[in-house]
Amino acid sequence: MSLLKMIDEIDTLITNSASIATIKPKLHTLREQTQALDVEVSRVKIKYDELQARYEKAVADWQKQEFDLKQQVAKLQVVDDESATDLCPYCKRRKGKLIDIKPHSVFGNMGVKVEYYRCTNCGKDYDQEKLPPGQIFRRPGSGPLNP
Repeated sequence: MSLLKMIDEIDTLITNSASIATIKPKLHTLREQTQALDVEVSRVKIKYDELQARYEKAVADWQKQEFDLKQQVAKLQVVDDESATDLCPYCKRRKGKLIDIKPHSVFGNMGVKVEYYRCTNCGKDYDQEKLPPGQIFRRPGSGPLNP
């Protein structure tokens, strides 16, 4: 029997001036059902609190992941910007991004390379000749290397 139905029945008994002996068992049953309901409400509240804690942890984990991903993206953007560090001869900004490296058509056998760049600022392509690391070329007649 539902609690509301039980309360209505007790109310009817009181209204009809029923004896205490008739009302008392009904009140006892009402008390037992109320106690059982309190236990169930407590169980549901504990379950709700557990779910709420799991939800809050999941949201916090998601926010941390989002923050970490945003930091990674920012680092990648910085790395991308840092990789474009050559000075563009057209716009004079350090926005030249290395596209390709090939041996020089004439001096390639001596280790000279040609680096091809594209400026991320103005979009123009340009190239630069690069000597091998540690290689020093001097003009003839320019004097001693270490005076």
